[in-house]
Order: sequence, then C-alpha cells, then structure tokens
Amino acid sequence: MNFILLNLYAFLPLIIGLLLAIPLYLLFVYLVRNRTIRLWLFRHRLIRRQWQPVFMTRYTSDKQP
Repeated sequence: MNFILLNLYAFLPLIIGLLLAIPLYLLFVYLVRNRTIRLWLFRHRLIRRQWQPVFMTRYTSDKQP
C-alpha cells in the first residue's frame, strides 16, 4: 500500500502541471490572437513601434542591407 501511495505522490505534480498547462496555453493563444500581449509589450517598451511580424512586411529585392 505504501508503494502505491509513493507512486501517486510522484505523479501528482505531473498531473497537476498538465491540468494547469492546458488552460494557461488556451489563455496565451487567446491573448496572442487578441493582440493584448503585443500591446502590453509595447507599453512596457519591450518591443519597438516599428516592429511588425515578418508576414506583414513587403519584400523588396532591390534593398541593400
């Protein structure tokens, strides 16, 4: 019986972590789609005003780096 309890205590943090990770992941996806995280990062100056995702910028081959 003790062996079963020890195994349960070993896996309990893993189970709790998985149960907490799913809602946190869904919240993260919601905030990214809602642009809330980007606004927060901009407000705290962790990203610049000129920052845009790569897919929103136009590619021009004549520009030299």
